[in-house]
Amino acid sequence: MKTTKPEHNKPFLDDFDRDAREGWSESGLSETATMRELDEAFKGVNRGVQTKSWMTFVLLTIGIIGALGTLFFLNYGENQESSQKSMSVVIEQTDLQLPEHIDTLVELPKSEQISIQDIQTIQEKVKKQSKKETESSTTYTPEFITMIEQMEPLPVEIEHAAIVLKQKTGKEIYLNQLKAIDYSAYRTKPTVEIEQVILTGVPADMENEGATGEESTTKIVQIPYMDYLEKTLGYISKERWKQALGRLEEILATYPDDVNAHFYAGWCNYNLRQYDQAAANFSACLQLDFANFNEEALWYLAKSKQASGNTADAKQLFLEIRNQKGYYSKQSEKELKSLK
Repeated sequence: MKTTKPEHNKPFLDDFDRDAREGWSESGLSETATMRELDEAFKGVNRGVQTKSWMTFVLLTIGIIGALGTLFFLNYGENQESSQKSMSVVIEQTDLQLPEHIDTLVELPKSEQISIQDIQTIQEKVKKQSKKETESSTTYTPEFITMIEQMEPLPVEIEHAAIVLKQKTGKEIYLNQLKAIDYSAYRTKPTVEIEQVILTGVPADMENEGATGEESTTKIVQIPYMDYLEKTLGYISKERWKQALGRLEEILATYPDDVNAHFYAGWCNYNLRQYDQAAANFSACLQLDFANFNEEALWYLAKSKQASGNTADAKQLFLEIRNQKGYYSKQSEKELKSLK
């Protein structure tokens, strides 16, 4: 096929292209106008197809939403009455209503309370490196043992003939960043027996519609000890002393010799101005099987005696603490000077 070189500024055309162009020119049609019309026609076709597709999609979507909405309202209408009847809440009795002897207590001002930071600091200082049960490194003189027995004898429900002379350090666990003896290592499936309240009635958001009324039933259940203790220490970490004390008393009702419960009940009682009861709790920690809380329990026993106005006992305890050369030794020295 022959080709012709392009003239200056004209596009190169071969014989086929040149023949086609000449045929178009001879037809008398305007090249630009006609091509524009064809272009617009094709665009119109495309727009029509796109519009139809878009409208189909919208209609399908509206149909699906409408069907789902109808199903929702039908189910809502059918289940509204049954949901009112079946709605129930299970609450532990101590969480629902505190015993009167706890509910009426008054907290100390924050500045006078045993703070969470105070307890966590000493617990970190005396934290044991080994998780195995070992003999306590703390030894007491016979005079000190007699003094504790005379100050705060163990409750009668604890079957100990005398103060524990050689305590053990129990296996520890930390719950809500607070130390605890892991009694699951020493008791067979320990549980706490508590009363649960089951509330049934109308949801709060429906009470204004004329449907009112609430019923309650109770039942006694067994809660795993460590689960119950963890929730209790959660209340302490939030400084909810009354709620924690109510639960700690439940533990002591089942396990009167529970060192965890005695120590943390002592803390709660102190912050609720119950210094004599706090002293009894802290003293029990020193007389029971495990020595894990001895250092802090002895210090807060002395502080409880001091707060209750029993200066003589407080002095004896501060002297013992100072002589042990432990964490509170220097602080005991300061307290002794203030009591002179």
